[in-house]
Amino acid sequence: MEEIQTSSPCSWQPRRLRRRPRANTTDETNGGAPCTAHQPLQANEAASQGTVPELPEDALQHIHSLMTMRDAARAACVSHRFLFFWRRYPNLAFNQESLAVTRQPFLLSQDRGKYVFSKAQHVLENHSGVGVKMLKLNLSTCSKKDIDINLLDGWLRAFIKPGITELAVLLPKCYELEYNFPSSLMSCDEAGSSLTSI
Repeated sequence: MEEIQTSSPCSWQPRRLRRRPRANTTDETNGGAPCTAHQPLQANEAASQGTVPELPEDALQHIHSLMTMRDAARAACVSHRFLFFWRRYPNLAFNQESLAVTRQPFLLSQDRGKYVFSKAQHVLENHSGVGVKMLKLNLSTCSKKDIDINLLDGWLRAFIKPGITELAVLLPKCYELEYNFPSSLMSCDEAGSSLTSI
């Protein structure tokens, strides 16, 4: 598509796009008949137009689950189908690397722990809690005032369910003796039996 730019010295205006004429306007698979708008897009055409090809839901969900958490979140921002899968994303890991804390230009070093906790809070409160296989919370960079223990307990209660295989919670040293892990979650036979790593 060719871009038509309108210049205005005082204000920004969105670019308008004009469609280029196609070289071949006939469909070879349809006996040379002209292409019509109601015909489905082929997979390579769909990809070139920025749409998600029509694949079965379970295949798309599997593809989404193989993405890194950051890429899965980005895909959810541009696709309603991936947004649905994001709310069921199975591998949740919150740490400075996965949240790209060091790449935040205006984030002071003393605010990094608060940033990690707030991002974890935002994602976990919008997650359905269904299908989680791994939950890793590295809050070791947080200060005592950054962590809401009631929220943390609520997250653990919501996400330790049958099917979860890996759980890791790293807290700052100031919580070593103070925090009591809700052991009642492990007494549930179904939830505790699927955990392979704590």
